[in-house]
Formats: sequence, structure tokens, C-alpha cells
Amino acid sequence: MRILLGADFHLGATMGWLGGQSAARREDLNRAFSRFVDFALRPDQKIDLVLLLGDIFDTHAPSDALVDLVQRELTRLALADLPVAAIPGTHDGYGYADSVWRSGRFPSSLVLITSPGVSRTTIQAAGRPVHLYGLAFDPARTPADPLLHMRRDETAGPGLHIGMVHGSLPASPEWEFRRRDLAIPTAELAGSGLDLLALGHYHNFLEKWFGDTLATYPGTLEGLKYSESGERSFVTVDLTDVGVAVERSPYPGRRIIDEIFDLDRAGQADLGLVKRLEELAGLDRIVRLTLTGHAPAGFDASVIRSRAANQFFHLDIEDQSLTVDERLASRLASEHTVRGLFVRKMQERLSGGPEADRPLVMAALRAGLAEFGAGEVRDED
Repeated sequence: MRILLGADFHLGATMGWLGGQSAARREDLNRAFSRFVDFALRPDQKIDLVLLLGDIFDTHAPSDALVDLVQRELTRLALADLPVAAIPGTHDGYGYADSVWRSGRFPSSLVLITSPGVSRTTIQAAGRPVHLYGLAFDPARTPADPLLHMRRDETAGPGLHIGMVHGSLPASPEWEFRRRDLAIPTAELAGSGLDLLALGHYHNFLEKWFGDTLATYPGTLEGLKYSESGERSFVTVDLTDVGVAVERSPYPGRRIIDEIFDLDRAGQADLGLVKRLEELAGLDRIVRLTLTGHAPAGFDASVIRSRAANQFFHLDIEDQSLTVDERLASRLASEHTVRGLFVRKMQERLSGGPEADRPLVMAALRAGLAEFGAGEVRDED
């Protein structure tokens, strides 16, 4: 059986950090959900079951336009007789009286798990039973140890056994666990007997085995913040009699790039930064460069950013470098001190050494000047 996993689309997210591009980015999220359905319906993919793992919406009461979008796309799956099962998340939780999942606006064929504790629902997919163990987590209603009963029910009969949870594995480094994050007790997973634990809540792809049980997060298709960088992908899981296999198919969306740029390794700071921006440029790119190292006096990253911004969908440059006034080198060189000796040695290497060594020597000079009191940390806040 081939299963497509989707989670954390966060339709309607504001993303104010993108400034004037936030509205366009929200359209990217909408497009991602439609492309997800397109992928599910592709004949070459041969998808048998779609699992939606929470936070489809960024709020429990989204706009009518967003509800219409999801209703329309789920109807496409229903018309194709493709089974779909879903659990609410934390952003679009079922516990709210006006939760979108209580609206009755979605196709009747959608299997929506709404119990606050783990329940088992059996459906048919690809001509065989699939036993789904899931819950609509609600901090006010879900009992303590909510996943205690998420284990294979031997009385269920033949078929596949799949857990659906919107929660956090301890292996998910991004999360500081709170009650509403539903920490998953991994010590119990190895003995759960589940064929698959399909997860939402963590926004980057993760695949981890607990005994014979595979746990996997598909992650976001369009990143919501800089930590969701790198290539995004459609995630499918093949469950067969001989084993479990995860497949990732590249998603054709915008790419988030989050890099540290060390000015000490750039040679001439401004030219090195400009060159790196030229290498990263693209209107499908959301880029943040964090500058570290030592910058010469007069270096202004904001000017470089302004000149390059139109080459990106969005560009941030965070300058955490140390400003160094190299003009003090000539004065320090005349001192009969340790720092004077250091400056003279560096100047000798600059004037008499190979040209190829110049960037490294300049970086060493800037670092030394900063240590000897010729620099100060930038404070842009």
C-alpha cells in the first residue's frame, strides 16, 4: 500500500517577517495544498491512501476562502475514490466550539478522527483493512498518558496498523515541550506493534525507527520560517509484506536558505559578500545570511542588501560581525608592546607574502586588532 503524508500546511499564516511579501507567501501555502492533491492524483504515483496530520489551517477559525479551498481540494480526492483520513492539529484544534473541523463543510467521505483520547478507526484502502489509531489532542479533555493505548489491537483482525499523532518526538530538536505539544513517549513505541506512526507538528522531515515501527514527519512543503530550510518534498510510505520504505519526491516551491557568512574567510568583505549573494540569487529564494567575523571600518551590509534585494523573493542580512578599524594598525605598529609586535608581523606578511595568503593574513590582522581593542560589536537593534 502506498500512502501520501501531509501535515502543517498552516493555511492563512501571517508570516509578517516577510514584510511586503507576506501576502504572496500565503498564496504559496495555498498553492502547496493544491499541488499536494495534484500529486496524490497522479497516475504514476499510484497513491492508495492520504493521511492529513494536523495544522492544515493556521487557526481553528480560518476564513471562508480558505475553507472553500480545502473543501474543493478534498472533493477532488473524494471524486477519485481516494480514501483520506485526518486529525486536527494544535493550531486548528477540534476542542474549540467554533473549530473549522466542526463546520460540516468537508466531504462526507473524509475520515476525521475527533476523539480526545486514542481511538481505533478501520477503513478500507486498496482493497484491504487499515486500522487507524489517532486522537484530536485537546489539553482540556485529553486524559493523562494519552498515548498509552496507541498500540496494535490484536482483536482488529488482518490489515495494516497505523498511528496518527500531531505531537513531538523528543528527537525533534526544534521543540521545547509544552503540554499542548503532546510529547510522545518513545520508550513505548518499540512495543506498539504499529506498522507506521505518521506525525505532524514538527516542520522538517524526520524518519526514525523504534523497533519495527517507523515514525516519520513529512514536514512542510513551503517553509514558514528560516529553520525550515533546504529542499522540501512530498513524502510517501510504501507498506508491503516485506517491509516499509519512505520515498521523498522534490516539491517545486520556493527554497529557504539560511547561512552563516564568515567575513574573515571572504577576503575583501564587501566583494566577498556581493559574490555570495550573486551565487544565491533567485526570485524563488528566501535567504538569510548571518554575518560573523571581523569587518573593516566603513563596511555597511545594509547598503549591499538594498542593492541585491530585487534579485530574491526575500533577503535578510543579519550583521553580527565585529567592526574593526584597520586605520589604527599604523599607530599600533609603532608601539613597543605585544600588540605592536603583532601588527608589525602581520604588515610584513602582507607586504612580502604570497598574494594568495593575503585574505587569511587580513583576517588574522582584523581578529588581532579586535582583541587588542580596535573593534566593537555591531549593535543594529
